[in-house]
Amino acid sequence: MTSNPHKPKYWRPSTFASPTRLQTPPSHKQRLAYIREWVISRHVHDSELLTNPPRSTKKYSFEWLEQETTTYVSESPYGKVVIREERSKKPFSYGATSSYKPWIEDPSGARYNCLEKFIDFVDAEDWLQDALNRLDDPRISEWFLECIHFTLDVCQHVLPDTSDQLHHERINYLMDWFDESLP
Repeated sequence: MTSNPHKPKYWRPSTFASPTRLQTPPSHKQRLAYIREWVISRHVHDSELLTNPPRSTKKYSFEWLEQETTTYVSESPYGKVVIREERSKKPFSYGATSSYKPWIEDPSGARYNCLEKFIDFVDAEDWLQDALNRLDDPRISEWFLECIHFTLDVCQHVLPDTSDQLHHERINYLMDWFDESLP
């Protein structure tokens, strides 16, 4: 059997249709179980958040590798963590002349983007720490909405190209449904 170079390295023919069997962090699998529970019963974990704050406060250590001259990459359990420096092209400016845009990229190609830019590399790194800690917690709540989107995006990216378009539409429908129902 020949391998397909376009599939993620963890893709196996026997499990391609089941994202829960892929080699993903346990929190993605638990979040998918909670998503299923939410679709059936609309149970959110808001009351749990009051008594039990977010579970993980793990400090991740990053070993940054410079790619090109403006991109810094490190590894995490959720894939690559990336910080890209965007330099101002103005010859004269006041204050910061660079901004830093962080994101997390799964091996499947799914991205967890930060919605803001930071003027300090350390602030971008702190955002990554916080995002990874939120990803470690699989609960369903408005607080974890971006994590829910990331998990569903991973599911969408691991679907084979030959899958029915209806599967992609179902995942998009779930994303929209969470956006409307959780806040």
